[in-house]
Amino acid sequence: MPVEIRTSILYTWFTMSPSTQPAPSVEERLADLEHQFEELRRQVLGTRPGSRGKDWRRTAGTFARDEMTVEAERLGAEWRKQQTAP
Repeated sequence: MPVEIRTSILYTWFTMSPSTQPAPSVEERLADLEHQFEELRRQVLGTRPGSRGKDWRRTAGTFARDEMTVEAERLGAEWRKQQTAP
């Protein structure tokens, strides 16, 4: 960018009249940042407000009763039984 353009931009920026609205307080800025953070978090993690994340009760019963699932359940039960055996 040529020096003349940068100088013109800086001059305009420094000589602009102040906004008629008062600057937001620290509390207002913090509240706005917290809101923006929650929005980004929901977008990235795909969560809803108040969601507690993964819960086995939401997952229970969602798998098909195919051979592989039945075998996995059987093996899991067998393993748990071995872990609790004296």
